[in-house]
Amino acid sequence: MIKIPKRRLFSNLKFALFFLSIFFILPLIYSLETGGNKLRVLFLYPYLLLILSLIFFKFRSDKKIKAIDLACDTLSESVNTTQEVIRNKRILVESLSAKLKRYNQLKDLTGKLTTALSLDESARVILEHVTGLIPQFTSCILYLVNPKTYELNCFLSKSKQGFTIKTKKGDIFDHWVLKKMQALLVEDISKDFRFDVEKIDKEQLRDVQCLIAAPLLTYNKIIGTLRLDSSVSNCFSQEDLRLLVTISDLAAQAIENAILYKHTLDLAIKDGLTSLYLKGYFLERLEEELRRASLNKADLSLLMLDIDKFKDFNDRFGHIAGDIVLKAVSKQLLDFAGKEGNICCRFGGEEFIVLLIDTNKQKAVRLAEDLRQKIKAKEILLRRKAATISVSVGVISCPEDGFVSQDLMLKLDALLYKAKRSGRDKVCFLEK
Repeated sequence: MIKIPKRRLFSNLKFALFFLSIFFILPLIYSLETGGNKLRVLFLYPYLLLILSLIFFKFRSDKKIKAIDLACDTLSESVNTTQEVIRNKRILVESLSAKLKRYNQLKDLTGKLTTALSLDESARVILEHVTGLIPQFTSCILYLVNPKTYELNCFLSKSKQGFTIKTKKGDIFDHWVLKKMQALLVEDISKDFRFDVEKIDKEQLRDVQCLIAAPLLTYNKIIGTLRLDSSVSNCFSQEDLRLLVTISDLAAQAIENAILYKHTLDLAIKDGLTSLYLKGYFLERLEEELRRASLNKADLSLLMLDIDKFKDFNDRFGHIAGDIVLKAVSKQLLDFAGKEGNICCRFGGEEFIVLLIDTNKQKAVRLAEDLRQKIKAKEILLRRKAATISVSVGVISCPEDGFVSQDLMLKLDALLYKAKRSGRDKVCFLEK
């Protein structure tokens, strides 16, 4: 059995009574009032019925229109709410996509920094990724701290405009980061009360309106700073600064590892006392340079030095004095012949050897003589007493004196001992 809802039943009942009154009650009343003239009633009844029907349907249509309008308003509100939700969801999806992209780039950066062993390679990877993650930069600069002077030195830079960095040791913003060991965001340098732009040297001032910078920290020690500049004010946001800090944390560890790796390599190929290369490394490089000189038909010369009467320094002043003498001579060698390409080596005991690239015998002899005189002219203090050092030097050249490394070394050793047997403090070489 079908149950009709009471509300619907009541509505149907009202509708039935309404039509009953139209078809029966109203004609009867009208007939009585008009004296029972049925023809007049029958003539007027259709018009009356039409008018009443129009009024009824007008009333019903008004109610339906109001209901439809209300439904449309409700639907419109629902559509607007749904569109707002979709818009917010789309913004959220775009934000999550951007964060996912940055996460993947940071993951890629971490992987590359893990495999980068040299300091140069690590710095290049850092600048490549930081400029990719924050592309609205104008210039990007990596500064490293000199552990002895605690000064900033520009190690690597990248620019969209091809400018030249004149502030090799940083400006007031870099020094602020160095001193505070905190990240820095300057939205507009002309309006930031923390800095007086007038103090910046006009020759060093670049077209910078906005910048972010972060310290490279390892174990509460700052080893450098990473900075991004823009020529447009309000270019960087707090989100950019947080990203730069994250990159700086990764960069600091990578740079620290690269420095330690380089130090480890230096310990393996350099003498701990004099910081000159060891004999094994020198002989390997000698073979390489001889092959290069032979292929390119280039000149190459070797100097071998021995400190005269070195044992007397140890006997008179002690072995610490001997170390001081070795350090003094090695410093003179590095200052005199330590340019790129040349190799200075502690060959053993008090003997040193220098490989001079692209240097013929005539020039090598002149350099050896200048070096001998400079070493002798330099006074050192040993137990508060002034002392001078003299050296004996042997000189040999390639290709004039040979191409084979063993043969060259034997001749060089013989020339050195010739200088020592003939009175010391002189330069000997093979004459034509």
